Amino acid sequence: MKLLEISTHQFAEKEPGLCFWPVGTMEAHDLGPIGTDVIAPEKLACDLAPEFDAVILPTLAYGLVSSLAGYPGGMWMSEETYQNLIFELISSLAISGVESVIVFN
Repeated sequence: MKLLEISTHQFAEKEPGLCFWPVGTMEAHDLGPIGTDVIAPEKLACDLAPEFDAVILPTLAYGLVSSLAGYPGGMWMSEETYQNLIFELISSLAISGVESVIVFN
């Protein structure tokens, strides 16, 4: 079950104790897709979620790859921004009753 595809009522009724959060980065992979590091954790989370009755959070497709900033299509943020983003989003989920978040990277 993907959070993007359900209503707030469905989310509350499910009482999700566990969420899976795919996290990756948009970066150069030579001739491969820029989103390779996003595609892989998203697929893994989708494959495993039914077995654990987990809700899949929207994929975070940005991370810490400033070393690859010169390559076309790469996107990154500072470590401070990244840490704050992760902390605030997980904190907001806790307010909604989520007990655990497993990050897939």
